[in-house]
Amino acid sequence: MAWQPTDPRQRVRRNRRVAIIVVVALLATFLVPALAIVLS
Repeated sequence: MAWQPTDPRQRVRRNRRVAIIVVVALLATFLVPALAIVLS
């Protein structure tokens, strides 16, 4: 299974994965201080 950067499907899949990682990172940055405030 060779990875072809010119394949639009592979590009979309990679962009979707990056978008998910960015969303998770943003949620973490908002949730961590909220949890710290609630637990403290």
